[in-house]
Amino acid sequence: MVCPGIIPEFIDPIFTTLTEYIFTKDRICGEFLGVCDHPKYETETVEDYQARVLAFKPAIIQNDDYVNKLYAKIYADPNPRPTIKMVHISDVHFDDEYAVGALNKCDSYMCCRDYWGYPDDPKL
Repeated sequence: MVCPGIIPEFIDPIFTTLTEYIFTKDRICGEFLGVCDHPKYETETVEDYQARVLAFKPAIIQNDDYVNKLYAKIYADPNPRPTIKMVHISDVHFDDEYAVGALNKCDSYMCCRDYWGYPDDPKL
């Protein structure tokens, strides 16, 4: 249900990305058809990219046990630290059509919009 609903929302940026960055005249001529000399594109594997990024990894975190060692050090401290409770919210998205109080259950993947209406009982 999400895909058919989300495609109209993102068709413009998807089409722009495809036509301006992926299926450019230079790439079609050079890579796909092989009749042009310029420009040449080199493919980079995920492993190549990972190796390049990790080449600059600081020595203190080379073994991927930095966090575990940090927590062990904190737990071993005879003077315990004060703790707090918190909420971490991530992957937040802006919806400029969001309407406070609009129906949150609708026939779409994007509810809470004026055109879906409002519940008869505002507590719903």
